[in-house]
Amino acid sequence: MPGSAAARRSPAFFPSLPTLGSRAFSVSPLVCRRSRPAVVATASSPSPADGGPLPPPSEQQPPSGGFGSSGGVDGSFRTALPLMSQTEVLAAGRKRLVELATSAMRPAPNDDVRQVVESLVTSLQRQGQRPLTDMFADLALAGEWALIYSPTAHGGTPPREGTSLPDADGSVKVQDGGVLSFGRIGQTVVPDKRLLVNYAEWTLRAVDGAVYSGVMFILCGYRYGPSGWEVQLLEHQLRPGRDELPGSTTSAFPANVEELVRILTRTLPREFFDPDGAQVGLAYVDPSMRLDLFGDTRYGGVRNVYVRRTLAEDADGWRTAEMVAEIIERRDVYVYNPEAEKTGQPSE
Repeated sequence: MPGSAAARRSPAFFPSLPTLGSRAFSVSPLVCRRSRPAVVATASSPSPADGGPLPPPSEQQPPSGGFGSSGGVDGSFRTALPLMSQTEVLAAGRKRLVELATSAMRPAPNDDVRQVVESLVTSLQRQGQRPLTDMFADLALAGEWALIYSPTAHGGTPPREGTSLPDADGSVKVQDGGVLSFGRIGQTVVPDKRLLVNYAEWTLRAVDGAVYSGVMFILCGYRYGPSGWEVQLLEHQLRPGRDELPGSTTSAFPANVEELVRILTRTLPREFFDPDGAQVGLAYVDPSMRLDLFGDTRYGGVRNVYVRRTLAEDADGWRTAEMVAEIIERRDVYVYNPEAEKTGQPSE
């Protein structure tokens, strides 16, 4: 309300967190010159080194050869460079990031690509486009998001001890010889209830030919604080994720559920699977992309990149959307309960 203490406090989305990125991955500020086109020298272009000053443009002769001549390409051609505004350059960088980072669970094919992705994430962070108030943050965050980048997926780089190295598609081997693969991974934010639901679709192909599929849900409440939003873990849920095929006799889960949960715990991004106590700053957001920057003692410096992607896209039999709606529906508005941190009881 106008004049209230809540209205006068500092905006929640200007976190006083350090800018990240090592020198190896730093991105220099982009400078765009619109007033003059770039001049590209060619082998046939005169230069002062040829014995005199350059003649005026009206007296210069076009180079011979080139792409359109019968003489073929002889190295003497002039190239026109397209001029791009800084806004267009930054938009191209965001587009390239989405092309390279398709899912947080799919690793980069090599170190070069990984470094390019990290540089693009740093560039996105430096753009610093953030909501000015909590109300605008609600509008920006509401809805469904796909997680396309996290440095801690599969145990990070290099992987932590006990974590299996993923294949190119992000799948990992389990102890009994089966293969665990991942589908969509993302987050649904419901500002009206101050709730968010992280979800990760998985499929386990056992050595005996049985196929199990399900979704790991991580339900959290959040509140706005001086350095972003503060997250409180409410519960984990493991559910069957797809409609059963007619005549199927496969149980919903494998016999060793504990081993499945252990692998999910070690493989999913740590700040995604266990965000309890996290303090998250919104370092960048636009209608289709956002960058979260963690500033707490557990995950300080970790960055997540999300893109808009509804659960209706590429559903392919997965019931994730209706299960998220069910989880949200049965919950009341989240109210922060500091005693829950001491007793382990979830807040409602």
